[in-house]
Amino acid sequence: MRTANLQPDVVSYNSVLRQSADAKEWEQAFDILNDMAENKIAANIRSLNIAIDACLQSGQRGRAVQLALSVHEWDLEVDTVTCSSILQAFQEKGNWQKALSLLSGMPELDLVANEFCFASTMTSCVNSQEWEWAFHLFNTMQFTQLLPDAACYSAAMGACDESGQWELALGLLNQMVKVKVPPNEACFSATLASLKAPQEWTIALDLLLLMTSVSSLPNRIHWNAAMNTCASSEWQKALEILQMMQQVKIDPNTDTCGAAMEAYRTAHLWQSALFIFKSIPTLQMLPGLRSYNNVLNALHDVEYGEEIWCEAVQSGVYPELLCRGLLNLKIVAAFEGF
Repeated sequence: MRTANLQPDVVSYNSVLRQSADAKEWEQAFDILNDMAENKIAANIRSLNIAIDACLQSGQRGRAVQLALSVHEWDLEVDTVTCSSILQAFQEKGNWQKALSLLSGMPELDLVANEFCFASTMTSCVNSQEWEWAFHLFNTMQFTQLLPDAACYSAAMGACDESGQWELALGLLNQMVKVKVPPNEACFSATLASLKAPQEWTIALDLLLLMTSVSSLPNRIHWNAAMNTCASSEWQKALEILQMMQQVKIDPNTDTCGAAMEAYRTAHLWQSALFIFKSIPTLQMLPGLRSYNNVLNALHDVEYGEEIWCEAVQSGVYPELLCRGLLNLKIVAAFEGF
């Protein structure tokens, strides 16, 4: 632009900033802001918001917050977009009080919180195990002109998962259908995750069917959640789900393998559980704590348990206390050799 004797203006810079944000190039975004300052092009709040978004897109939450807090150094006033970006950065565990403070302080800045602001704050509360605050914020929305969107519902359902209130999660899902808010994958994931009791396996399967009816194909997270619900009581159903995953070409992960091993343990098919465990490396994955615990529980009454325990120790993975105790595993003797 300069070669044509034209000087870039703030609109031009913002366009380039947007490209940097979309490419997740936060350092490039900072360079552009510095270039604007050197060329005495005053950045506007949109410039700052885009740069903050570049940080968030790149996983640089701390830098996003720092940049947002420096808004007054740029002689700018924050807007709703700025606040929503900061709230998104506060979603990490431990920042729920900061998120609540910012959300509650927006009216003092003559700013109106949008659905994204509420959803981000609720998510921050859920991630910090402050699920009661998440419910409070969701219920507060009815006193505003805002209607909860799918992100707000999924955050509330996440609170249901944390608090063990699967009935409420299902109620929220039904409410979404009534008010014609299409559930997203996160809504189904949170609802399925809340179904932890073995007797709730039929509901988990119904949810999988519901997903297909609303044109939201289940992903691996949904299949795994349904398998986990069935594994300890209806092991045949869990294995049927595994077969369905293979039919729709959903690749398994360690959670899938863990649920399958738990199903085989329930069925007293320790050989199959061992086969699943041994196949994990072929999936280009490494067994973790849960994988070792799953297979050790399945091998509880056979001689292979000691071998797997030793392998776990050598790998630096120390299984926690087994659900069925240490009987017959001879773990103490095996451990003394290390």
